[in-house]
Amino acid sequence: MTNIRSPKYAAGHPNRPHDCEEVMELAFKDLINSAVASGWREAEVAIAIADLAEEHVIALARKGE
Repeated sequence: MTNIRSPKYAAGHPNRPHDCEEVMELAFKDLINSAVASGWREAEVAIAIADLAEEHVIALARKGE
């Protein structure tokens, strides 16, 4: 599994979202590859991740984050 490094920028810095996306992309690709190697189709994995991400965003919005 990919180690996720700490942010390079403080919260609120304009480069922080891009930095986060770069870090998450590595972990995301690792997750996809691991699931495909376990027998899942890439499309199934992508849809499942998208659904989970949407549910998480909705939960964060309900919390007021």
